[in-house]
Amino acid sequence: MIEIDLRPSAPDAKGQYIQEMGSVPGWFLEVDAHVFVGMDSVQHARGIHGDLLEIGVYYGKSAILLGYCVRPGEHLVVCDVFEELGDLPEESVAEHNTYHSELRQAEFRRQYRRFHSELPEVIAAPSTSLDRDRLAGRFRFIHIDGGHAYEVVREDILTARRLLGKGGVVVFDDWSQPHCPGVALAVWEEYLRGELIPLCLTSTKLYATWDSGGLTSQDLDEWAAAQSGIEMSYAYRLAGRDVRSYVQKKADGLRPGQPVALSPESALRRALRQIVPPILARWGRL
Repeated sequence: MIEIDLRPSAPDAKGQYIQEMGSVPGWFLEVDAHVFVGMDSVQHARGIHGDLLEIGVYYGKSAILLGYCVRPGEHLVVCDVFEELGDLPEESVAEHNTYHSELRQAEFRRQYRRFHSELPEVIAAPSTSLDRDRLAGRFRFIHIDGGHAYEVVREDILTARRLLGKGGVVVFDDWSQPHCPGVALAVWEEYLRGELIPLCLTSTKLYATWDSGGLTSQDLDEWAAAQSGIEMSYAYRLAGRDVRSYVQKKADGLRPGQPVALSPESALRRALRQIVPPILARWGRL
């Protein structure tokens, strides 16, 4: 039996980065940052090795954290079209122009080098260009946050399944966001095929595996239960499988969702966030 140290880890490079990641443009919840680290620690305890892949990096907010999870002999690979749209489908071009029109590969590299001396392997091309045969079984962790059109996500799912090795984990971003219906359709369609095993959920990401002999939801729940900053939901029964959602506990001790009195300024900002265009809110202007 393999013993897993479930105690919160002492401050290290990963924890330090999580405290500083607000300085990197992009969208990556603190709870997900902690789950990334937790997933990495559980994989390490289980003796699971392999490279890490992120599809869709923006300016590297989550890729930088994955860079700290790379162990000796492992590599981080990132794939993004950056400013080269090429032959992307119409919906993907519209999404890029709405949310990522200012993205440049040079800026991703600059942000990444703020925290790491060496860059990851960068594939500046659509994720459909990834060679499934050459890369088969190479990865233990794949984070999918690329194009959100159904056809694109479906192809990324097929790629991830082929590229993951034994004990590998896939993370789907925006699985529950109303502005990304193609992601939800592709993910749940794959789940209903019967072989995708959910491990845990957050409000923006779904963590899962196809390896029935790999990590389990119980592994992650045991890890999460030992984290003072994470709160778990009751178990959701989804077509025969149980899975829990995780949220970050408030620093003031309030339970997630518990009402709290807002100052007039905070109340106004919250109200404005409900009506301004999403792109403004995403840039943190409100």
